[in-house]
Amino acid sequence: MTWVREQEGDEVFAVVETIRQTAVKFRREEDNEASQTLEKRLKSLSPEQTVSVVRAFSYFSHLANIARTGITTGAGGSTRSPVPARSPARWPMPSNA
Repeated sequence: MTWVREQEGDEVFAVVETIRQTAVKFRREEDNEASQTLEKRLKSLSPEQTVSVVRAFSYFSHLANIARTGITTGAGGSTRSPVPARSPARWPMPSNA
């Protein structure tokens, strides 16, 4: 996420990275303390910080989706994806959803 630092500056990068790391810890470890920390941090954001954080995670999500689908254009102009399509039914739902 170095592009966040380049576009938004060190302060926004630090906020986004702290939120990202805390969210990962909460999700992977089902850590209740991380959940509470994340909730407090998100509630404390200024409107400007909120816009920057949402923008950063939106860009990250779009880039991850592009990388995951791996769309390439062949010589004939056709598009194909080297990643097989998955039915939504095959994706497991989180137990706390």
